Amino acid sequence: MRSRADLLSQVRSASDAGALPAERLHATRRRALVTWKATRGRRPARRLVAAFATAALLAAGLLLLPRRPALTYVVGPGAAAGQLGTWIAAEREETPLRFSEGTVVTLASGSRARVTQADAEGASLLLERGAVRARVVHASPSTRWSVHAGPFKVAVVGTEFDLAWDPDRDRLDVALHEGRVVVSGPLLGDGRTLVPGERLHVSISENRSELSRGELVETPPSAAAISPAVTSPAMAGPPPAASEAGPAAAAPQPAPPPAPPAHERQREAMAAPGWRPFVAQGRYREAMAAVEREGFERVLAGASASDLLELADAARHSGEFQRARAALLRARRLGARGRSAFVLGKLAADHLGVPGDAIPWFQTYLDEEPGGGLAEQALGRLIELRQRRGDAAGARAAAALYLQRHPGGAYTSLAQAVAAP
Repeated sequence: MRSRADLLSQVRSASDAGALPAERLHATRRRALVTWKATRGRRPARRLVAAFATAALLAAGLLLLPRRPALTYVVGPGAAAGQLGTWIAAEREETPLRFSEGTVVTLASGSRARVTQADAEGASLLLERGAVRARVVHASPSTRWSVHAGPFKVAVVGTEFDLAWDPDRDRLDVALHEGRVVVSGPLLGDGRTLVPGERLHVSISENRSELSRGELVETPPSAAAISPAVTSPAMAGPPPAASEAGPAAAAPQPAPPPAPPAHERQREAMAAPGWRPFVAQGRYREAMAAVEREGFERVLAGASASDLLELADAARHSGEFQRARAALLRARRLGARGRSAFVLGKLAADHLGVPGDAIPWFQTYLDEEPGGGLAEQALGRLIELRQRRGDAAGARAAAALYLQRHPGGAYTSLAQAVAAP
């Protein structure tokens, strides 16, 4: 039986992080466990010394395990180094974010997002609008990724999925290709787990959520959608029966003339009056071109509040931010509330260069819709803006309220940092 001095000497040797290679450490740990088992029936003091030696050896082994570094990432085809918290806008083409452990998150054209957190286990992405495709590498059992979109959170381990978020319509779509994700947020109770092949659609404004099977794809508008004057066969109804149509119906009919090329149909549609059909199809630049033909001020004066909100969306997506602001202000004079204030705040903060004007608009949204689908984003933006303007007390108050209402949300790290004394 070894003496107490021998055991303590063994502990001191094992505690030196550079003293033992991995194979010697494993052998030493095994011998210590054998010693502990052999002394379980002996005096309590010897059992205590053996247990202490075992614990010390295990601790030394943990110290020797290499620590994985925090993830880093590069942005776009030029592989520019990414910076946490910096907004990334995919203007006219897809923009990939490539992470150091192999994960790739691709922003679709027209999307805007930022990486809010990155450590050795994973990262968090805040998607302001648009769509992403993520291929997350399951680097270890502790892999932990998340994507935040409006009031929703998608918790990821290792998987491939598509996610689209439309903040204007409060609509989320998630399609899972591989692995497993858990989506939490409004209308989802304790969360919804998706398996490969499933697609989740949630619409806050329509108060519904649907789970189905299928891919998350965007299809171009059909020819009928491009040319409203063309009536589809389904709309025209079934052809008359031969007995009702008479002998002429049975005669061969001449072939219809070939349809004009797509660009001609599009030009004909643009020449037709009315901008609303273009908005319904998501063709915002064409909608604004139609508005210009009618006269912006004339449209502004004659449109309803709901039409003005759609006009504001078309103007924003076309880069005409001042006109979007004018449409929103007019809509509010006609009674629009809630989301109109939030969008006015976004315009001021992100596009018009007057972040100070954004603060009262985000606060107005919270006053009008404290439980709305954009409340988390509005409160998070208030933290950012007040901190940026040097309003420490206001930023702390917003951070404390955020942590109370949205624990674990996309702005949690910022709120914790600001709320800390």
